Amino acid sequence: MLQAQIEQIEAQLLAQETLLQTLKNAARRLAQHGDGGDALQVLLDAMQIRRVHERWFSPEQMRALRRRWEMLPVAERDAVETEWPQLVAQARAAMDAGRDPASPEVQALVRRWLVLQRRFIDMAPGMEDTMRQMYAQEPELARQSGISNELIAYLRRSKATLPPEEQT
Repeated sequence: MLQAQIEQIEAQLLAQETLLQTLKNAARRLAQHGDGGDALQVLLDAMQIRRVHERWFSPEQMRALRRRWEMLPVAERDAVETEWPQLVAQARAAMDAGRDPASPEVQALVRRWLVLQRRFIDMAPGMEDTMRQMYAQEPELARQSGISNELIAYLRRSKATLPPEEQT
């Protein structure tokens, strides 16, 4: 009985901590990048992503993600938050322009992608599979991040052209 109470309170604390982190991240994004005229939409988008994460990640994975993120210095967090959208836009532009996935330009994008991705994939058991499924099945996530199934397939084709030691 007592263990069940502890687990319930831990789950509630995790939900509150996740909500707090979501609000802090949205506030930081607004402070850094402005709201594009719609602060409410920035907040709604952040809340939607939080709900998606809660559906897909286990409490252990959520804690591992949060701990890993909080361990990064703020400047490094800002750099990651800036680099991902730039990298997604560059990869999408290469795909839309019909660039060969085996080209050095696209391979360079994939290498950068893998470096950023590795920072978060190995944090908790099953994280890579969970992220793969989540991006494949959540249209809202694809809309907000720009990481569509087509883009993932394009990047996978490019990754397959890298030397084997770089594909992990």
